Amino acid sequence: MDPRLAAVAAEHHGVVTLADAERRRLTRACVRWAVERGDLMRLATGAWCPREVWEASDDRQRHLLRVRAAQSRRPRAVACAESAAVVLGLPLQTVPPDARLTVARQPPRHGGSGRRGSARGRRAWLDDDEIVVVDGVRVTSPARTVVDLSRHASFPWALAAGDAAMRLLGISADNLREAADRNPCAPGHPRAVLVARHADKRAESALESVARGVMIHLGLPPAEPQVVLQQDGLRYRVDLLVRTCWTVVEADGKVKYRDDDPTAAQRVWLDKRRRDDLHDWGHEVVRFVMADERHPVAWGRRCVRSFNRAYERRGLTTPDWGSRLTWW
Repeated sequence: MDPRLAAVAAEHHGVVTLADAERRRLTRACVRWAVERGDLMRLATGAWCPREVWEASDDRQRHLLRVRAAQSRRPRAVACAESAAVVLGLPLQTVPPDARLTVARQPPRHGGSGRRGSARGRRAWLDDDEIVVVDGVRVTSPARTVVDLSRHASFPWALAAGDAAMRLLGISADNLREAADRNPCAPGHPRAVLVARHADKRAESALESVARGVMIHLGLPPAEPQVVLQQDGLRYRVDLLVRTCWTVVEADGKVKYRDDDPTAAQRVWLDKRRRDDLHDWGHEVVRFVMADERHPVAWGRRCVRSFNRAYERRGLTTPDWGSRLTWW
């Protein structure tokens, strides 16, 4: 590729536009020739990125390139919802292919949505303090982003975004509640309030937050994240602890036990020892993997069986947990 085009891309975070190329005194024919040769890949009308940059990027990086390309065409647009989550580094269940952009409404204009080029656009009520700039990208504030995700995403994943925003970006539960209360008539407002109520900065991973979100949605007893248990000179920090049911919930992914990881066998052995110690201390242990999020009732019933075993070990009458799972 022409090194001058490569310099333009490097200067603008991997995006080349006609306007930027012409400011470098490059002709449209130069850009068109690079596109025809396959050196540049189209992101939006009048915006491209070098092929090697695209091929070396993952889904989130490619989405960010699309957001930058869309904003190069619409400078007043603001990345929102899933696109804002990508820019801010918040967890998502899936990364959408199209950029999500919004433009602040100005009375008496009406709202609406539609697709323009490679981006989905809409108009929304946005105050000035709900727009921030991150690495040159106009994006909704962390609290507003979590509220928007709460209105569109499932509750467990919205809670994961709220937990991450509190842990990584320093917002508080009050910030989330205030952001939700700015638009009390917006669709999904009750879910946004629920996320603000339960978000917890102590959660250390998206999987852990999703597990807690599933438990809240099922109406199971509350689980506390990142609790330290110690006895007999041993000390373990567990992902989630249901104190009222003496049950530990461990959120694990397959990546922890990959065959190509030389330490995987050691991790399996340590996990077995850890589980045995927790059982000796009177705790049940339940594991949550990402596949359980797609089958919440089956996993919830497994939790209930663990709760019942913990009660029976103490000679206590088990509550009617099953009735809490019938409404799902």
